[in-house]
Amino acid sequence: MGMNEARAALMAKIKKCLALSQSGNEHEAALALEKARALMEEHGVSADELKLSDVAEADATGSGARAPAKWESVLAAAVGRAMNCRVTHVEDYDERRFAWASRWRFVGTGASADIAIYAWAVLFRQMRRQRQAYIASALRRCKPARKRERADIFCQGWAFGVFDKVRDLNPDRAQADLIDLYLATRGGELVALKSREAFTGTISGARAEDYWRGRAAGAKADLKAGVGGTAAPGLLGGG
Repeated sequence: MGMNEARAALMAKIKKCLALSQSGNEHEAALALEKARALMEEHGVSADELKLSDVAEADATGSGARAPAKWESVLAAAVGRAMNCRVTHVEDYDERRFAWASRWRFVGTGASADIAIYAWAVLFRQMRRQRQAYIASALRRCKPARKRERADIFCQGWAFGVFDKVRDLNPDRAQADLIDLYLATRGGELVALKSREAFTGTISGARAEDYWRGRAAGAKADLKAGVGGTAAPGLLGGG
């Protein structure tokens, strides 16, 4: 996944030289620029590859289902939007368990992907905790199958509550275009996401109450985007 360590180290070395080429010392700047050009020519590094090296991937564990619940995909999308990342669904075959499993992959520039998986982990834990609390407080008399269904609807509302907080954030278009270019070169493991709805009928009555309670609870999650379009570790409180 991504570039190997040797190539990443080479990119870092070239970028360091390019940074030094901005030095106020003209002699030092000229030497650094020449070194960067020489390294790029020697190792066949193009300007586009250098740009794409700013993009990184990070994987996060969710339910592991090949068709995750709708609330899970909505929550992943909210985290991706808040952290200026693209989020994709990746699946592979676990030979030890003889079963397919999935994970979420966040793709962003700089440290944004690593921040996104931290954000995901905190929110995912928080949601599961609130799910159990809701089952214990509001659904304790329900039969097991109906309890799962209504708990899923509560979680779906919770995830949309989080998404409401970030839906109007404007992504950094230059970063978004760079990430899209990176993903176009990747291919491989990425698959089309198939979400599983919590309930296929009309959400009304008790189910509607579950949904709106979840939405109100999710709206209290504190997930902040960074200033100026950059990603920042913004899960403060509520975790």
